[in-house]
Amino acid sequence: MNRSVCGSLLICLILLTTHAPARQAQRTATFSLGKRCAPVSMDPYCGRLVPERKDPAAYLRVRLTVQPTFDRHGIELRGGQILNVQGNRIMISCRSDAIEAIAALPGVVRCTVSRLVEPQMDSARLQCRIDQVHGTLPVAGFTTAYTGRGVIAGIIDSEFDTRHPAFLDEDGMTRFLAIWDQNDSSGAARNPFGYGTIKNRGELSVDTQFALNSTSHGTHTSSTMAGSDLSSRYYGAAPGAMLVAVCYSGTEEIADGLKWISSFADSLGVPCVINMSLGIASGPHDGTSLVDRTIDSISREGLIVVGAIGNDGMKKTHVGWSIDAGESRSTWILPHVDSSGTIVRCRSGIDFWGERNKNFSGSFLLMDRRTLRYAESSATFTMKPDATFDVDTVFWNDSVGNTVDTVFIQYGVESSNADNGKPHMGAYALTSNPWLVFGVTITNPASSGSMTVHGWNTMKEALHHFGMQGFEIGDSICSVNELGGTAKRNITVSAYTARTVIPLWNGSGFLHDNCTPGDIFLSAGHGPTVDGRIKPDITAPGWSVIAALSRSAPRTWDETVVWPDTSTVYSRYGGATGTSMAAPIVAGIVALMLEADPTLTPERVKEILYSTAVQDQFTGALEQHSNTWGAGKVDAWGALADLLDISVIGKASIRQETKVSQIRISGRSIRMFAMPSVSAVTFELVDMAGRTVFRKERVESNIITLPHELAAGVYLATIQSVPSGMSFRDDNIHDIRQICPVISP
Repeated sequence: MNRSVCGSLLICLILLTTHAPARQAQRTATFSLGKRCAPVSMDPYCGRLVPERKDPAAYLRVRLTVQPTFDRHGIELRGGQILNVQGNRIMISCRSDAIEAIAALPGVVRCTVSRLVEPQMDSARLQCRIDQVHGTLPVAGFTTAYTGRGVIAGIIDSEFDTRHPAFLDEDGMTRFLAIWDQNDSSGAARNPFGYGTIKNRGELSVDTQFALNSTSHGTHTSSTMAGSDLSSRYYGAAPGAMLVAVCYSGTEEIADGLKWISSFADSLGVPCVINMSLGIASGPHDGTSLVDRTIDSISREGLIVVGAIGNDGMKKTHVGWSIDAGESRSTWILPHVDSSGTIVRCRSGIDFWGERNKNFSGSFLLMDRRTLRYAESSATFTMKPDATFDVDTVFWNDSVGNTVDTVFIQYGVESSNADNGKPHMGAYALTSNPWLVFGVTITNPASSGSMTVHGWNTMKEALHHFGMQGFEIGDSICSVNELGGTAKRNITVSAYTARTVIPLWNGSGFLHDNCTPGDIFLSAGHGPTVDGRIKPDITAPGWSVIAALSRSAPRTWDETVVWPDTSTVYSRYGGATGTSMAAPIVAGIVALMLEADPTLTPERVKEILYSTAVQDQFTGALEQHSNTWGAGKVDAWGALADLLDISVIGKASIRQETKVSQIRISGRSIRMFAMPSVSAVTFELVDMAGRTVFRKERVESNIITLPHELAAGVYLATIQSVPSGMSFRDDNIHDIRQICPVISP
């Protein structure tokens, strides 16, 4: 996403939050939703009518929860196809306009439409001391290099460029052993799950387009985790691992993807770590969702799942309310606005969960943010024994634009969710007017006692008050995402800033001036989970992590670092930012640990990562884990040393940039200013292709003279310093990188 756009949106939000005076809203006449209640158990997430899936002829995948007496023949009579059966859950494919009829079949307890999901190196290896584990930075007492050999690196993500050099072996064959593209229907008959297409390594070598789409998220995360192009500086944390991947389709299919990778590892009898740089805001956030329970069930000795906490930390997407008997709380749900040409679509979504045996009720609102005039529904929603799904169309008289706007509203409620017994309401609204804002009021209808409810803006936008009395703003608590962050046995990863400057392919540099090296990534999500568990577990570099770019990624990728031939889009490397980039670093480190000990359990891996985590001036002294940093910053060498019982003198307390305030270039002479108290530094120049062109070990002065044969150009200067009185074995290596133009004399 374009950072300047994000910045502008953030500024507008801050201005609204900080400067809007408290005003009494003006209520207009109420409107009626015209209750049309579906007499069946529909999907409370309202997934079936989201605009991307509104075509009645579109085929969707739906998971049914059924009673033992359910007659499956009714699915086929209504045009559905059974894809797979797992206990009392049936995955089917059917037309969008057939869902209601199938959900109404006798014996259907729940009908869940798969929801859409958001996807979510050299310096990173240095920061996490991965090079020491690889053996490229020798450490005394450490004689075996670990690269993830014999371990499966599983990835569930959006796409994969199997022909990128990061994934090719010495014979030019792809290192992906298999990929399941859940969106490709050409090979569904060969797939035991009944949908998607699975291709093995030989087939992938022939079909070089398989698993590609218009993004580069999966290629980047896979490369960060296990890229093996050692001719580049930007190879991954576990370059020796085997790759197995899933191109996900939606939430329901992700659970199947986890099971498939798990069974694949079992068939080979090898350990496996699965990375999920994915996340959604909807869900109970307590470890009871289908994906979370699947993660917990497959996690075991030799199989570890790692996920990203998400990037919602600054968005104020959450509210957690304690509501007394007879009281109500309200908030406005900022929409996500998409525009293409003259078409504008404003999508709003909310997901509320309560406490067991304490049902809540409420109503919906619409407001014109220009006038602060709003209307409240004349019909309230209440929890009922069976899940219900209601839809309606509202016509809003726009007094400013002199038009009538159409608003599609739908919501589902269930008094006792099948997975956790909690009352639950999910609502969705769609309009083309960006000035209209959807709102919700939640009421505790009990005559006595308080209740707690948690709600999230499912479009990952803010919950707001607009300075109006009686409405409340969102917060950053419980902003950990579902899928990657909330399971009980997975390792949840947050991100910090490891570098602020990267060299670009065209000789220029990309500078981030809105972050502090070593500090937390400001957008990273925060725990706890709703059931009170601290999240994240650990942090890793996540700002401008450089890894492989897919050939289908845009030519305009603004952080392209390596571009061998600009007439093509092959073999590029580039930077990307987010907790999605931090998670595969930790997943790669876990692969190194599994190579050393294939019997590790998730609990043992966490224990090691916790005890060896780095704490510095940014994390502070963590007497207990925090909902920002977890245990601290991941340390690969510390983890392997602990696992292998290798004695280490002292504990790393690094991960901050060396206090070199600037470098000054005069011809061939480079002078470093504000040097720290060090015994020596190592200075290195890297060209725009990532090749080291000059390196000087243990420089003991602040002036470096470059060789005359070095061509004029723009290079990346890397300064590594060793604090006085310490050795490289103990390291505390500091890393600062600056764009360094070298001028011919």
